Amino acid sequence: MTVLTTTSTVSYQGNGATKSFDFAFKIPLGALVITITSADGAESTPDEGTYTVTGYGNANGGTVTFASAPAVGVTVTLARQVDLLQEVALTTGSAFYAEVIEAELDRLTMVDQQLREGLARAVKVPVGLDSTPEELLDELLGTRDAAALSAAAAAASAATAGSVAEAASTVAGGIAGVSVAWWGAIPDGVELSTAVMTAGSAVLTVTGAAFTVGDVGKLVVVSGAGANGAPLYSTIAARSSATVVTLAAVASTSVSGAQIVYGTDQRAAMQAAFTATKGGTVFIPAGIYMLSASIVLPFASATSGSQVVVSRVLGAGMSLTSLVTAGDFYALTYSSGATYTELGELAWLRIQSEYGVKIGDRTALTSDTGGGGAYKQRWWCHHVEFRSHRAASGIGIDAAKLFKFAITNCHFSGIGTGILLAGCDNGLVENNSIRGSRLYGIYERSAQTFGSQTIIRGNEILGNTGTSTVYIKSNSRHVSIIDNYLECDYHAVTIDLTDIDAPAWFGANIAQGPYTIVVRDNRIEGGNNASVAQYRVNRDQAYAVTIDDRWQGGANWGGGLWVDDSGVVVDTIKPARNGVSSFDLRLGESGRCFGELWANFRTTTRQQVINGRLVMPATDTRAPHTAIDANFALRVRGQRWVLPAGWSSSAPARLFWQGTGADKLLTAGRQYKMSLLARTTYASGGDVLVAGYGSNGSILNTSSFTLSNDFKRFEFYFTPWVVSGPFISLGASTSLGDIEVADISIEQPVVSGTPAFSARVNTTAGGVTGAGGAYTVLPETVNHNPGGYYNPSTGIFTAPATGRYWLSAAVRLGGVTSAHTVGLLQITTSNRSYQIEFNPYAGLTSDGRYSTGLSVEADMDAGDTASMQIAVFNGTAVVSVVGGNNYQSRFQGRLVEIGGATW
Repeated sequence: MTVLTTTSTVSYQGNGATKSFDFAFKIPLGALVITITSADGAESTPDEGTYTVTGYGNANGGTVTFASAPAVGVTVTLARQVDLLQEVALTTGSAFYAEVIEAELDRLTMVDQQLREGLARAVKVPVGLDSTPEELLDELLGTRDAAALSAAAAAASAATAGSVAEAASTVAGGIAGVSVAWWGAIPDGVELSTAVMTAGSAVLTVTGAAFTVGDVGKLVVVSGAGANGAPLYSTIAARSSATVVTLAAVASTSVSGAQIVYGTDQRAAMQAAFTATKGGTVFIPAGIYMLSASIVLPFASATSGSQVVVSRVLGAGMSLTSLVTAGDFYALTYSSGATYTELGELAWLRIQSEYGVKIGDRTALTSDTGGGGAYKQRWWCHHVEFRSHRAASGIGIDAAKLFKFAITNCHFSGIGTGILLAGCDNGLVENNSIRGSRLYGIYERSAQTFGSQTIIRGNEILGNTGTSTVYIKSNSRHVSIIDNYLECDYHAVTIDLTDIDAPAWFGANIAQGPYTIVVRDNRIEGGNNASVAQYRVNRDQAYAVTIDDRWQGGANWGGGLWVDDSGVVVDTIKPARNGVSSFDLRLGESGRCFGELWANFRTTTRQQVINGRLVMPATDTRAPHTAIDANFALRVRGQRWVLPAGWSSSAPARLFWQGTGADKLLTAGRQYKMSLLARTTYASGGDVLVAGYGSNGSILNTSSFTLSNDFKRFEFYFTPWVVSGPFISLGASTSLGDIEVADISIEQPVVSGTPAFSARVNTTAGGVTGAGGAYTVLPETVNHNPGGYYNPSTGIFTAPATGRYWLSAAVRLGGVTSAHTVGLLQITTSNRSYQIEFNPYAGLTSDGRYSTGLSVEADMDAGDTASMQIAVFNGTAVVSVVGGNNYQSRFQGRLVEIGGATW
């Protein structure tokens, strides 16, 4: 075989339809490299199993076939890349096999072609030039940037500073807009790490510096030389030599080898650029810019009406453009307009300051009417590095009343609190790196009735050193904390749904109401004594919380710590489904290990989770019938209860599923079915599990099951007559091996019919809301209503049986005016209310109508009721609920799980 073509790569453009792509050159087995290049230049390699290959080793090539067609705009590259190895061993006097020699020559030819293809894309230094390819590339890029800035300056020289913002369309550093250099901003800052100062002295010595007389009067920041190790902010008062100057202020702390940054104050020139360019794009070329005060980003009226916009701010790169503050103030402050303010973009620079960016006023968030200033929205902060002058101090991003925002791909180093969000909605915090925080990595907090729907995903938070550091803390009503990497020595995640430990400096009141919290797929690692997560709840509120993370730590690694609404650590918080403790919790449904000690619903650490199994201790010193209060409600998924060999039914393990009084779930005199999976590890089988229902310390119903090595489902029925403190009792009359029990559930086995209803509003109800009053919607036309549990005259559905119900409400509104900016759609049950907030005016259709809906799963006892209400605020009562035969205003529901006793 020979290599008869010089081609070793081929590229195709995806079109969303083609799945098969050919290569017309030989590729040995394992030497195919597939690269997918997106429209923005990002490269990726498809996962194995998403494509197939035919033609390996064929001189004429072969075909790659994808399971899904590559999208439009992506480039698919098929390349040959063989290993740079010589694996043919020739022995003197052995036989000569021509095909072996030829195959090796073919492979060497492929290596040559492979190297040539790579060299064809490389930057090459001319022969005799004493520089590296990297230095040559930097020189070429620098020449390009200098030429672009020179051309931009020439274009602007004929215009006055006031007209430049409107006339400039020159490219500065590849960015269409204006440059702060046109207003005289000069990046003359110098950064060194050799500063020496003595406490009580103003003399500063810096090795490697080249101070000149012209440096007198410049701003200077000396890290650690201030009081108690704070930065020393001052100016250069006099020059003694190229390495020695005298500052206007004396050092409070002696330092050696400290970081120093000095330069001319550029604040006035840069502020002039932003003021003249409000509403446009401002480019900050590479270099260090010293600031004596915060730069205020002004707003300009938008052509679309009442909205206002703020400039886009773009640097030359995170390591190229640097703003350095000579004081404890925010480097950038966004001003607010009279109404909604469009904030634009902040990207590609470094902010070295105690405080980075400020948006809004969190201390003024006391009400919806004006508190905290106007709403801010549509802000994208990406590829910005926030670095504090002082270790673990200050705030990187401080945002209040911000909507529709994204903070992505930013780096926070040594900041006290990386990202602080107060009353912010519809946000994405993703792919950020936060290191060395002292207080919080990310702190997201509701304020009054705003602050929800934030996604915190894919962030790396590590190296935080404080003894009370929280990596992610949220008080928000709706937050998803997903797929983050948290390496900590204290609390990784705190979900605080009370006002406990609210920092005085935060200045905002937490919102109360229904909560939906998701904490899952996070990788959490830490030290030997780290308490992984802390969850604080107000047990008088309604919550839906999902927690499913991967935790890894030392022997004393805590799997969670529950604190009640008074701030006191408690052993258990009952997830009662129909009682006053309306807390819905799902823990670890994936079955992954939650750490060595199971501290959620603290059980005096008698239960351990090992490889996803909940293990009872081999030696139990408790008195008979002493309960382990696990409080896992009625269904247990993803975990196994393990009774070690020798476990006795005389001291059974007990799983409580409800409390007493208003918290009770079962009804006396009603029949229930208990179901569970069980097996024994004893090779011969034959172990006997004793399972039953008990109450008040007495086992009232028991059944025995002979086990085998495979899981088998067992069921038995019981009728409780006493429902005070009921529990599941697990024991063994024969236990030669470990007995494993899983998937425990209790349910009502029989119900006549499936309660369901559906009704619509046929006749429009005019002028029923708009000034804040709530209106109970009356869907009077019934589609189906078996059993007659829905009353069309009152709009009330009455649950015929205890269980979990799916309820759905929808309305179509008419008569909405520009004043009607807030609305609430609510489903009210006997136990709790469910709401969705919306802006009816913002979502009007072309016919002047607005539609919205809400669907929930509600736990209801027999006799509980449900109805729907609508309220529109800030205007007059002219809003109507539109009827008709299209079911746009409707109320419907059905029973999805009987008994209210199955999780």
